[in-house]
Amino acid sequence: MNLRQIILLFTVTLAFILYTGCIKGRKYIFTQPSATVFASNGRTVVMHTSTVSVQDMSIVLRVNMQDVKVAGLQLPGNYAYATSFKEPAPFPLEKITDIRVRPLHAYNDGYGMLDDISEICTFSYNAEGNDTISEGSVIEGINLADDRIGMHDVYIYLQDPPAGVHTQQFVVELITDNNSRLADTTVKFILTP
Repeated sequence: MNLRQIILLFTVTLAFILYTGCIKGRKYIFTQPSATVFASNGRTVVMHTSTVSVQDMSIVLRVNMQDVKVAGLQLPGNYAYATSFKEPAPFPLEKITDIRVRPLHAYNDGYGMLDDISEICTFSYNAEGNDTISEGSVIEGINLADDRIGMHDVYIYLQDPPAGVHTQQFVVELITDNNSRLADTTVKFILTP
């Protein structure tokens, strides 16, 4: 074997290793969220037909995520490359673009049945609601899950009172950049101003 053949064999081998590459990074998808109504600063779950005031309630949105395993060819060369560097942060295969909160019954004079009322909501990462953040920041935080793949809790508070005492339920939707809609509906309860 002459030098030319060795260089050609090395080049072909290197090209094959680089072509097959390695699959680095954890990928995840969003799965169906859960929406639960809480009272008393997130300490008491509101049960079916319970009564709660708008000032005392929050909707806890649990955003669920699931790892996606991608099969790939791991040859000795690219396996060594793939395991030689720090694992990058996980990333979603699709991104959340919007959070919508919709009442199943007319909320007040400004919002009817199934209207998006997220503009009168504040968002927080804790049950006390004292660290309100924008909807955009919540969406960005969900999409940049870091190492928290599994679940992500967001507390939603309503700022406007309802028209009066009435039965209510809310649908909370997550909308993705692929226009997928992941939603859950709270239990039916009695909401007071």
